[in-house]
Parts: sequence; structure tokens; C-alpha cells
Amino acid sequence: MRAWIWLRVLAGVLLFFTLGHTMGVLTPPAGGSPAAGVLETMRSVHFPVMGFERSYAEFYRGFGLFVSMTFAILAVIAYQLSVVSKRDPRQAMPMAITLQAACVTSAILSWQFFFAAPIVTSLVAVACSTMATANLVRDSRVENLKS
Repeated sequence: MRAWIWLRVLAGVLLFFTLGHTMGVLTPPAGGSPAAGVLETMRSVHFPVMGFERSYAEFYRGFGLFVSMTFAILAVIAYQLSVVSKRDPRQAMPMAITLQAACVTSAILSWQFFFAAPIVTSLVAVACSTMATANLVRDSRVENLKS
């Protein structure tokens, strides 16, 4: 498959990651569960931060939404890069490598701190970004031979 196809698949995987992560952040644990008790404690502990009163629950939700936003932006970048890669594989290469680094980092962090769904999604993203980058290298070489 061509690099642009792998980048579009990667955009879809990252969009899936965005939606799953956002649902996870916005879905509170079932009432009465130990996790619900922890969340309630996080809501009840407030502290001053640079002139604002915040709780641990607000930090948790805020950071979770930041991660969702970051995955959404990475999905858009992957899609935009698919367009660039069709026209100029050499120009797309640095951004593809950056996306691949982000996917690999996500996989490592998912493996270390999370559970099956983000681990598998991250590994699929790594596979897509690796295939896109490998195809961009190939397409760049072919382009060099033509020049």
C-alpha cells in the first residue's frame, strides 16, 4: 500500500483513540464502586494553584481532555500529511517520523501505565506509522532515481 493510505488509516486509528479516550474521561465510575469513592475524594480535595482553587478531579479530567485533544490533532495532522505525501514524499518524511515517534511513545506509555485497549490501539498506530514511513522512504528513493 502507498504511504498516503497508511497515513489515512493512521488518522482513523487516532480518531478512534480520541473517541475512546474522551468517552473514558467523561464516563464516571459506577456509584458505590471503589473507583467512585476515589473520584469523590479527588473532587473533595481542593488546593490553591497560581491563584485558582482546583481539585485533583479537575486536574484528572483536564489532563484527560488534553490527551483527547492531542490525539485529535495528531489525527488531523496524519490526514493532512497523507495529502502532502502524495505530491512530495520527501517533504512528508520529517513529519511522518515525528508522528511515528508520537505513536511509539504512546505505545510505551500505554504498556507501562494502562490496559489492553490503549495498548492495542497504540500498537496498531505504530504499525500504520511504520508502514507509512517505510513507504515514504521507498517513494523518496524512487523519486531520487527519476531526478
